[in-house]
Amino acid sequence: MNNKQSSVEWSIDQMIELCEDYDDGKINYTDYCNGVKEVKSQAKVMHKEEIIEFANDFWTETDFTVEHTNAEIFYNKIFKSE
Repeated sequence: MNNKQSSVEWSIDQMIELCEDYDDGKINYTDYCNGVKEVKSQAKVMHKEEIIEFANDFWTETDFTVEHTNAEIFYNKIFKSE
């Protein structure tokens, strides 16, 4: 079993930490807002990596051959990468 934390789990943990830091007065509102933006940005990168890794594993394990065998192209087409 893989103990790797998903982008969803990671982002929730980070958001909880930001909330706790804000509630405890360790960071101000501006820092909290900037932290939220950074968590969102990093989570999107992590999610893209997860999808690409899944697609590569799927295509390798199933010997799947189609036009979209490049996982990053597949991701960008599906999610209209920003």
